[in-house]
Amino acid sequence: MRLKDKRILVTGSTTGIGKAIAQRFVEEGARVMIHGLEEDLARETSAELDDAPWQVSDLSDPDVPSRLIEASIRELGGLDGLVNNAGVVTRRQPAEMSLETWDWTYAINVRAPFLLIQAALEELSRNKGRVLNIGSVNAHGGESYFAAYASSKGALMALTRNLGDTLHRDYGVVVNQINPGWVLTENESARKQEDGLDPDWHTKLPPVYAPAGRILMSAEIAAGAVYWLDDATGPVSGCVVELEQYPAHGRNPDKVGLEDPSLTRTRHLPPPSFHRNRKMPKLATFPKAELEALVDGSMRLSDYLEFASELDVDGVELYPLIVDLEGPETWSRYQQACGDMGLEIPMLCCSPDFTHPDPAFRQQEIEKEKRWIEMAHGLGAGFCRVLSGQRRPEIARQEGIDLAADSIRACLPFAEEHGVTLILENHYKDGFWEYPEFAQPMDIFCDLVEAVGDHPRFGVNYDPSNTLLAGEDP
Repeated sequence: MRLKDKRILVTGSTTGIGKAIAQRFVEEGARVMIHGLEEDLARETSAELDDAPWQVSDLSDPDVPSRLIEASIRELGGLDGLVNNAGVVTRRQPAEMSLETWDWTYAINVRAPFLLIQAALEELSRNKGRVLNIGSVNAHGGESYFAAYASSKGALMALTRNLGDTLHRDYGVVVNQINPGWVLTENESARKQEDGLDPDWHTKLPPVYAPAGRILMSAEIAAGAVYWLDDATGPVSGCVVELEQYPAHGRNPDKVGLEDPSLTRTRHLPPPSFHRNRKMPKLATFPKAELEALVDGSMRLSDYLEFASELDVDGVELYPLIVDLEGPETWSRYQQACGDMGLEIPMLCCSPDFTHPDPAFRQQEIEKEKRWIEMAHGLGAGFCRVLSGQRRPEIARQEGIDLAADSIRACLPFAEEHGVTLILENHYKDGFWEYPEFAQPMDIFCDLVEAVGDHPRFGVNYDPSNTLLAGEDP
């Protein structure tokens, strides 16, 4: 047993690579602290690993790392090793990157590892401990939508080299990093299916991406991680090692056969036609009666989905302000949960307010709608509802149409990029609004549709019941 009696904290260890590392460490004789975001997954992992202690916390909170280290030392009786595995994969084109997404990515992928090392330093120094940071081959550049993610992993790589020098010399603590390549984790499988690939996509990859006929498995990364926590590694520190099937630097594959569609099957975003011809399920439910409870958190989304699965429906439509959907890391999980129940998520029912007279307010609403488009994409929904806004008394008819049309058009390129179709509805009134929907009357709705114009990612959901509420004959 290479890690016998070692006491090690592995962050992000309830799924994927982190869980595989925790499992392998236990097999090698270590005692581990399990850490993750979801209590149910933490309990499940703990049960699988002989009731290992666990903690649930969000590392984007700067106060969490020190508390997590304190809990690990208390529960394990000390700390000999730290594996900084927890991370977030954000995908956003540079022109569409929000400050919130950028800061959130760096908070988890760079700041949290540093704060964890800082908080554990005294204990690790006492035990001549070891730190292993889990990076990514994307640290060397990454794909077009990985600006935040790739640069955060690059920053982590520089941090590893800096601390691997300084902490080894001054405290006797070695710090190293592995950069996994393409690994078949639960989240990666879900992401690719969200992007329009088949469930067995990983079995159909061309050799340029998978020379072995497959991509790496989490257990193979875990086997590599053991080396860096083993005392047999000696004084090796400040090293960064890529774990991939081919060189991470200087590789220049042959350009023959670029017309082969199979070479583009690994795109993270779906081909433009993926959602365009997608059909709605015959019948879907929406949590109208439970909405307030789902938004304030007094009802869990998992409870509602369980209820919906007992109905004779094909799908569920969701609302973006549901508290359980706040973090991007939850979207694929709820998509998977719905799939396991035989339910599809066809549409995210959003309520942007584009008729406000303040341009700054409307721009905020445009950014919200883009965030919701990203959420719809993450949930596997092909459609995202869009509204005109509130029927404010001070907004004239044509002014409201112009404001709403301009705002909707501003969202369409982002929707196109994510393979999501915006659906304009003649809504009655969002429950959190003061005024009814501006475009509820039939004539205004039709004029707004015409003002937006033709676009492959723009569609209409005309509800006759809302027309009746407006006092008109549909």
